[in-house]
Amino acid sequence: MRIDVIASLIGLFMVMAISGSAFADQPECRGTKRLYKGKCLYPEEIAKKKAGRSKSRKSRAGKKPRSKPIERKVDFGTCQKGETSTCLANCKSGHGESCYLAGAHYQHGVGVGEDIGEAMKLFEKGCLLGFGASCYECGLGFSHGPGGVIQDSKKAARYMGLGCDNGDMDACATQGFFLVQGQGVRKNPGKGVKLLMKACDASNMAGCKYLGMCFMYGLGVEKDTDFGMLLLRNACSNNYQPACDAIERF
Repeated sequence: MRIDVIASLIGLFMVMAISGSAFADQPECRGTKRLYKGKCLYPEEIAKKKAGRSKSRKSRAGKKPRSKPIERKVDFGTCQKGETSTCLANCKSGHGESCYLAGAHYQHGVGVGEDIGEAMKLFEKGCLLGFGASCYECGLGFSHGPGGVIQDSKKAARYMGLGCDNGDMDACATQGFFLVQGQGVRKNPGKGVKLLMKACDASNMAGCKYLGMCFMYGLGVEKDTDFGMLLLRNACSNNYQPACDAIERF
């Protein structure tokens, strides 16, 4: 075999080995992070790096995503039917979760007569005691206005914010949506997207759905329909029906 042919083959094998090593060293990105120049970054960080020192352009508003605050089933935990008095006593003693569970009893008429007004009082107290799910339910009540509750978008956003601060990911997803839309709070798509990323990274499918819609329309992030559809499909595959409905509209 000619020497120049052998040299070419050796060079080819070296290139393949180096390339294989480079791919092997690539990190595995989780959640909404994506690989960019060997690092796992959030899409927002990638957009900033691409923009460099130039001022970022305002995202086109496009069509606004149509959605509603998240509704979820309540896990009554240790407070089962007939134990409302126990929950109320614990709530009075300063236990936030008990206030939330007692409120859920009144909200759904479990062991007591349905009373949305009383439920809202208990949810508010639970929220003030630092129980995130209680803040979320309170925010949901002011957003929907059920059972005579006066709708108040500002109060809804305030309680969703408190719920997110206290670790409730449904509240983070809804507050993120409110910020993107400017619903009850000053419009801030960039801040809203950060909350949606936080919720989605915590496997909250509502957060992933809202985040996907932001990428589809370029709200608070650089428009990326491929990544947006990926987020929607992921949420749909995890049995979040609103995401499946959104996919059908595209």
